[in-house]
Amino acid sequence: MIETAPRDVSDRRGNRLPDFQITTTVGGRSQRIYLHANRAIANQVKRSLGGSWSPLTLRAGDRGRWTDRIHVPGKVTPEIRRLLALLREVLTLEITRDLDLAIALDFYKTPDDELPPDQWPNTEVGDLINRGKYHREPTAAELAGRMAHVCVCHPAYRAASRVIAVPGTEHDYGEKLAGELAHAVHIPLACAERMDGGGPAKSASGDTSMRFHIDTRLAGTVIIADDVYWTGGTMNGVARAARAAGASTVLGLVGARNLRLGR
Repeated sequence: MIETAPRDVSDRRGNRLPDFQITTTVGGRSQRIYLHANRAIANQVKRSLGGSWSPLTLRAGDRGRWTDRIHVPGKVTPEIRRLLALLREVLTLEITRDLDLAIALDFYKTPDDELPPDQWPNTEVGDLINRGKYHREPTAAELAGRMAHVCVCHPAYRAASRVIAVPGTEHDYGEKLAGELAHAVHIPLACAERMDGGGPAKSASGDTSMRFHIDTRLAGTVIIADDVYWTGGTMNGVARAARAAGASTVLGLVGARNLRLGR
């Protein structure tokens, strides 16, 4: 458990929920959720609670340990407990206004202070992507299964009615992954198309001007699925296309977050 004062828990690349605790009040009529989290993670919990919560002021003894204290009438549901456990595992990514939320299973690489960055080992997720994308091994179904776990445990993702595939590079791994995810969660797949038709559909340069089009008419919540999140330029472009096609809530879900960008 965290015993020192909460430091800045925000990393520009992505964040996990460092810690939480659920306590029961005297008499057992309500419970309290304590979070040590940044705003993006805390807001996911609060939205998932719906209207059945109220904020509580942190007591003097809590301020060195927690960032949020939430009152919940009755019991914290199994659904919320699953969400809290999930948020400790996955990365909540920084987003722009084009996306409502974006999650990655993990970073692509594991930093090692004794090695130069180009020699950092892949994470387990990064290894699945590398083997499937560059060595043509059949890893998309396994990775999609892990992404489907997010859709099962996260109320926002569970509400999705469509998976959107991002047009890929010559490897097409991201499109295969989106198709496998749609199959795993039993919702239809739609495909985005690059409007200008020139150059690769994905960019690691930070280009946010890429324009996409989705022919399928959308509604409600959709998930944009991809293998790697770099700068967000591609995903934001597809998110704009999804809103233009009728989606009201646009969520991003990727296998890995690139780690080479600074904080």
